[in-house]
Amino acid sequence: MKVLQEFRADLNSIHDFVPKIAETLQESGEFIVGFQGELGAGKTYLIGQILYSLGLSDEIPVSSPTYAVTNDYKINGKVYLHADFYKANWQNTALEDFLEDYEFYGALIEWPDLRVGQVMTHNISISDFKDHRRYVFSKL
Repeated sequence: MKVLQEFRADLNSIHDFVPKIAETLQESGEFIVGFQGELGAGKTYLIGQILYSLGLSDEIPVSSPTYAVTNDYKINGKVYLHADFYKANWQNTALEDFLEDYEFYGALIEWPDLRVGQVMTHNISISDFKDHRRYVFSKL
């Protein structure tokens, strides 16, 4: 794992570094990013900001797909998958098999299973750090 960028910010100031993440993902081509963090860490919010930086209209709300498992968004003719496996009941299904059912350019996955590392291209971990959060963006 190679750390690409590390940021310390609160939710109000993540706009300062999200464009850098979006740019890196666009330059990498197709991608699958896992998001690690406690409940309430801001994973869905960060994913929304990344999607907006990739070109999603700010009139389209980005919401947690906790119960639906996936939401997809079209941006400039490409499909981006937002998945949340927190409540998913298919733990015995390999991520590769799950993703096989979808056509997408990029996937942003909350609560990735340990098997995700086999197919993920990037990871973002979010942790609390004093009065702000620490974001570590890595290439796998």
